[in-house]
Amino acid sequence: ANFRLVRAGKAEKRGKIEGEICDAQGVRAFIISGNTATEVFARPDPEYPKLSGDALPSGAEDSGSVSGLFRWNSADAETVPLFRPNGLAEDAARQYGFTAFAITLNELTPEMLQNLPPTDSRLRPDMRALEEGNGEKASTLNPKP
Repeated sequence: ANFRLVRAGKAEKRGKIEGEICDAQGVRAFIISGNTATEVFARPDPEYPKLSGDALPSGAEDSGSVSGLFRWNSADAETVPLFRPNGLAEDAARQYGFTAFAITLNELTPEMLQNLPPTDSRLRPDMRALEEGNGEKASTLNPKP
């Protein structure tokens, strides 16, 4: 997959995303588009030979093509949703306006702790205090140059 976040100064274009999903040979099979604030989806490239008229029967798998990735049946839908935000976290104002999902991306699990380098910023006590909403503690722990 290859995608990019579109650089935009206007509010209506913020979060716009474009891209593509290619098969093993590098041929574009799906086009990614949408907005990270609303929905990101994939639609089949009409020029992709394995999806134009040669769609698999519903439930069939094809490990050699992109259609097997989504179990794509062109008769069922025009797009495949890739991402839909679930809304902001309960305490979004305290969590920088992040979604509940975005907040979980920074949680440290025991498995992650075993594999993180010591330079990972999530291991800094001042950053951890800030993420937990304790700004006063974070400012006292912040290493001053």
